[in-house]
Amino acid sequence: MLRHAYLEDLGFNYILASEPFSLDELYDLVSAPLREPMLPSSGKPVLMDFREVDLTRLTEPDLRRFLMRKSVLPKNITDIPVAYVVGTLQDQALIRMASMYSDLSGVTNEDRITITEVLSEAVSWLMQHTGGNTPPADHETRLRSVAGQGG
Repeated sequence: MLRHAYLEDLGFNYILASEPFSLDELYDLVSAPLREPMLPSSGKPVLMDFREVDLTRLTEPDLRRFLMRKSVLPKNITDIPVAYVVGTLQDQALIRMASMYSDLSGVTNEDRITITEVLSEAVSWLMQHTGGNTPPADHETRLRSVAGQGG
């Protein structure tokens, strides 16, 4: 399950993943600007919060299939800054492997991503890309509450 909110004041999308999670659902969300090109969140940086999901169940072929589907999407929706927040070192390794595949496939430049287990690090990194102001001290609570509202 993916919950999404665009935080206009911070200039980025927040996506909170929880079980049941699927790469098909993620692809549908990533490709949404093709169906609704005027979305204000289109082409904006993304904070992808995977802390509630066990990514290690995803296989290498799963990731390659996802990246093949993503490779046909326009660069303005795929090659954007993305900060991944994960729960474990194993999840970090999986995201790193996927980002290397993505870079080698010409989908997303690896320099445009960061991977961390700390939400505040991800927010700070994204703020460098959006030119936004310092986020509120309670960004964990705020992000989860806005993602819970949908968007």
